[in-house]
Amino acid sequence: MKSITFNVDGMSCEKCIRSVEKAVAGVDPQAGVSVDLATGAVSLTTDRDAAEFVTAIEDAGYDVESRP
Repeated sequence: MKSITFNVDGMSCEKCIRSVEKAVAGVDPQAGVSVDLATGAVSLTTDRDAAEFVTAIEDAGYDVESRP
């Protein structure tokens, strides 16, 4: 498993967190996900490719930027 962290713009409430978590689960239901609303950070533990999660989160209506 690898750790991936994104900056996600546009999250402002608990509903946003659930939307991002649902988008992540749609790609990998087994992924560990942590969303920090204050910083906009979304951290994942998964074996899947980061690009799949970027697409899913963007499709949910958020802007995503990978972190190094």
